[in-house]
Amino acid sequence: MTPRTARSCATAAATMHACSRSAPTNCMRTTASAAAALQASADRAIIGNDGRDLAFITVRIVDARGVDAPRAAHRVRFTVDGLP
Repeated sequence: MTPRTARSCATAAATMHACSRSAPTNCMRTTASAAAALQASADRAIIGNDGRDLAFITVRIVDARGVDAPRAAHRVRFTVDGLP
């Protein structure tokens, strides 16, 4: 069986701490390297143009492998543009 990251272990067993003694034996921890990129994702693909719709955007700081870098202390600035 292929080893899984801590994230997939937590998903597979939501009530267990990822990679704890009670977690699946094929679980392994993944440690983040230096921050390398921002990854943004929206909670929906289409936003209505009626002035009342909205979307939540999640931005993560990740290392070169896409692993979350939870201790990254970079300041991120957002600008939202659109028609009034």
